Amino acid sequence: MVSYRDVQVPVRLRWAGAGFPRDVRQALHDITTEPNDVATVVAAKSVSRGAQELLSERDIGWVTEDGAASLSLGPIWVERRATSTTGVRDDAVRWNASTSDIAEAVLSAVVEADLHRAVPGIAELTARSGRASGSVSQTLTAFDSQGWTAKGREAARNRRTLIDATGMLDSWSESLGALQGTELYTFERNPDRIAAEIRSVSASAVFSGEFAEQRLAATATSLAQVIAYLPANAFPDALTRLIAHDFEEASEGAGRLIIRPMRAPAFHGTMLIDGFRLASPIRVYAELRAQEVRGRELADAFRHREIGF
Repeated sequence: MVSYRDVQVPVRLRWAGAGFPRDVRQALHDITTEPNDVATVVAAKSVSRGAQELLSERDIGWVTEDGAASLSLGPIWVERRATSTTGVRDDAVRWNASTSDIAEAVLSAVVEADLHRAVPGIAELTARSGRASGSVSQTLTAFDSQGWTAKGREAARNRRTLIDATGMLDSWSESLGALQGTELYTFERNPDRIAAEIRSVSASAVFSGEFAEQRLAATATSLAQVIAYLPANAFPDALTRLIAHDFEEASEGAGRLIIRPMRAPAFHGTMLIDGFRLASPIRVYAELRAQEVRGRELADAFRHREIGF
């Protein structure tokens, strides 16, 4: 029951854990209709932007542990930001190759843990990102200042939680811009056969973009290009071997295959499906989003289904 002055509004409270869209859907999975005099309110540790949009679409209010709230219960209306944002800066993170790799490592680890919000320790992020531990430590401090991560009750053990995964993913993916790579043309039009050629040249190849999306979410109905990451130290040799296999370098937008040197984050969080190693959902999302034509719509659908924030 929510009371204000002489007004009382009965509510049904649902706990949504970390407050990501997937958590909210689980909390509301059995709700179809409510009695006219009972309102549903979702409570969570925090509520991500994606979850806020989902709740807004269903006219459901929410409250969080950090004091934020969005409620519209008859004559009772509350819109309040979190009270724990002191020190948060919108410009704390400066994107470069190092911060990008570390952010990708954090986001991929969260997805792997099925949205458990604990940020891996510095040692694990150093291995995942391929960046020096000092850079990882400094970048995590910047993420704290940005309001994406925070040290909580386990601060004595330097444990962080990811409190705004949506904001970090939005900013990181936007910072990538147009992804560069070497485009190759082939007369072969079957993407599976093109990918098999890549795999024969480099067993460590990691596939991304629409090729990976078709195997993870099966939303894309056609595929214009195959995108693959190859180990950086073997990249020149792999390119030479592909050209020997009747591939030829193409101008931008004309290739059926795009290959890119692999940095450390691209290999972590991969999955082996149909004999092909696929990039993490975070990397696949970034690839889809970078496409100019239908990429954003496909990327949003993939993000909603496979990432959840």
